[in-house]
Amino acid sequence: MVSPARFTAWRAEVRAPTTVTVFPDGCVDILVISGQDGLQELVATELDAAPRRVQLGPGIAVVGLRLRPGISIDPRALSATPPDRIFAELEGLVRADPDSLHAVEALALGEAPASVAMGLGVSLRSLQRRLRGFGLPPPEFWRLLGRARAAAVALDAERPLAELAADLGYSDQAHLTRELVRWFGAPPRRLRAAPQHLAAIRQPGLGNWTTEQSSTR
Repeated sequence: MVSPARFTAWRAEVRAPTTVTVFPDGCVDILVISGQDGLQELVATELDAAPRRVQLGPGIAVVGLRLRPGISIDPRALSATPPDRIFAELEGLVRADPDSLHAVEALALGEAPASVAMGLGVSLRSLQRRLRGFGLPPPEFWRLLGRARAAAVALDAERPLAELAADLGYSDQAHLTRELVRWFGAPPRRLRAAPQHLAAIRQPGLGNWTTEQSSTR
């Protein structure tokens, strides 16, 4: 079994047709989807770079395994795994190494890519190749998404947007707004007016990883 620190489990049941907005969280989710007919499907999500809307039909139950940011999945091995064996065989499906995990976490906290590479004793190009070798996006993806997630979470505090932008290293409030629209599809004031969206962004993921169980995607 994979150590609990490397994934968190969640589940959801759909009783009526619904549309869910999925926000970028830096995680791959492995989904076991059970339909009304009792059949199960095993799916791995991709790393999102923008919000997407998912339509779900009634009578669907989903059990998800959200992998820690920086851990990826071998798609060929996953396609050969029966849904009811995913917990037992997860260790053989995931791909990760300590340096990649460290790099992703440091970048999400705002450390510059060149500084992260230097701390690992490699060049920036080597770090880029290492992440790519594990099927992961480049360093800037993790740094920018981590900063945007931190900004979205901080919107709860009702701080002045100009102050929040300065504290997180954005050039100005307009820069903050552009980045939140890019990653989450809405400017700060609209996100503040949509607590359900902020709650979704606060789910375990890049920059706020936890092993606590999540109840919904």
